[in-house]
Amino acid sequence: CFEALEAHVASESSDDPAKRVQRLVEFGFDYVGDGYSETARVFREFWALSSRHPEVREHLDAYYQRYVAALVAFLRPVAASKASARRAVLLLLPWFEGYVVTCGGVDADRKATAVLIARSVAGVLADGSRR
Repeated sequence: CFEALEAHVASESSDDPAKRVQRLVEFGFDYVGDGYSETARVFREFWALSSRHPEVREHLDAYYQRYVAALVAFLRPVAASKASARRAVLLLLPWFEGYVVTCGGVDADRKATAVLIARSVAGVLADGSRR
């Protein structure tokens, strides 16, 4: 999963914040598919195991820290500040993770959803405050 994200990040060159986020969300849609992919199933199992096994939780936490750093680095070129890139990631990450669970049962136009999320996150990226 992480390698696919890194490859996507390396291939993206848009200087438009909304376009960059939209392509990231579209990548997420494509990667997760209909929610029944092997990746989606494995992550649901990791989440379940992590609630009962601290060592699994530690590995999952380390994965998320690496994931957040990669997403911040991806968004930083189009963000007003590193802090705004991180805030944007804090909005995107729960969406990506939640989509793994809900995508099979929610009928949504992927393109329209990607545009909606991109527009919302673009506003966060433009905010240069350190909050």
